Amino acid sequence: FDEFDAGAFDAVLFIDVVHDLTRPLDVLRGARRLLRPDGGALVVVDVHGESGVMANARRELGAYLYATSLMYCLQLGLGEHGGGAAHGALMGRQRMRRVLRAAGFGDVHEHDLGGADNYNCLYEARVR
Repeated sequence: FDEFDAGAFDAVLFIDVVHDLTRPLDVLRGARRLLRPDGGALVVVDVHGESGVMANARRELGAYLYATSLMYCLQLGLGEHGGGAAHGALMGRQRMRRVLRAAGFGDVHEHDLGGADNYNCLYEARVR
């Protein structure tokens, strides 16, 4: 992110990536630095789930999402020397909100995409 000036963007978009990041807090803080300080928006589309295992196990896609997470997402999250955050595909709404707030975003809103997309959730986070 260093090649861009601070506050250079109105919005930053991440699609299906935050749960895979080895160091999501560092990346989200970098994205925040790029956003206009007077209300720039981070938009994150990520896997719709809860942060607790049992709530996800009862979901229609729960077993599939955990299997995918185990075989792919967690491998990415742990891939850096010394380990990483390893949130996996079912990072969950609660953990996503905590990470976004820890990265310096104030207002965090979740938008259920509903309809044909019961797989993803859209998060809108504003610079405080």
